[in-house]
Amino acid sequence: MKSFFLFGFLFFAQTISAQKDSSSNKNAVYIELMGIGGAYSINYDRILSQFSPSVKFAGRLGYSYYGAKLWQTQYSIHNLMVEFNLLVGKKPLQFETGFGYMRTLNQKEQVPLYMQGNPGGYNFVTYNSFSVRLGMRHQKPGKRFLFKLAFTPLYIETDLYYPAQYMLQPWGATSIGYSF
Repeated sequence: MKSFFLFGFLFFAQTISAQKDSSSNKNAVYIELMGIGGAYSINYDRILSQFSPSVKFAGRLGYSYYGAKLWQTQYSIHNLMVEFNLLVGKKPLQFETGFGYMRTLNQKEQVPLYMQGNPGGYNFVTYNSFSVRLGMRHQKPGKRFLFKLAFTPLYIETDLYYPAQYMLQPWGATSIGYSF
């Protein structure tokens, strides 16, 4: 887990640039609904390299959290995402394609079940998910508002069987945010 954060910090702290483009904002923060992070995720996006005025390479880090109580069990689910995208086209509308990885930590807290004499405890389970992104990014030149719409099929690790199996799930995403 520490290596994931270290990798992300070093990755985004380093600025890679083939050509300078002073007219565009290289950083963005946004909320994505129904993307790789599930129902929602909070994300930081950075343009890492610009190969030409119409082709850019970007990276993304994201996080989402879900908490719920079902029956006598409290669930806490943390998702950490990394994604790399290629942006093609001139603003305001750009085609966005890429791939992503998500690590999920699912923590279950068992509440004592007095009828069964179960003392309770914590159970940690981790999952891996992969995604592909095919979509568009809309941002007017010189403006800060950002809108994204994408098809993001997920390749999800399931815990129904051992050893782990994967399932392919069609999915989509809508994002709104601010670039700077």
